[in-house]
Amino acid sequence: MDLYDKELAEAKALIPNYNYQVDQFSFEMVYEAPDPDAAGMFTVSYIVTATHAGTARVYRAVGGIGLDWLEGFEAALASGHFD
Repeated sequence: MDLYDKELAEAKALIPNYNYQVDQFSFEMVYEAPDPDAAGMFTVSYIVTATHAGTARVYRAVGGIGLDWLEGFEAALASGHFD
């Protein structure tokens, strides 16, 4: 299972804890181009967009190795961002 799939499963598991339904959310992941100044290092990163279907409220963050978009997504759920 790749990193995004694991994180997506974790994100979906968080949703009911904040009185939302998993099927109210859609998730999109788009890979970012590698950094040309990375001195030969290739680090995979991606933009994650979570959208609440009922309100059209969006949370967007960068994910990848060493990046934790789940923490911000959970904070958005807890703060009522999607209401």
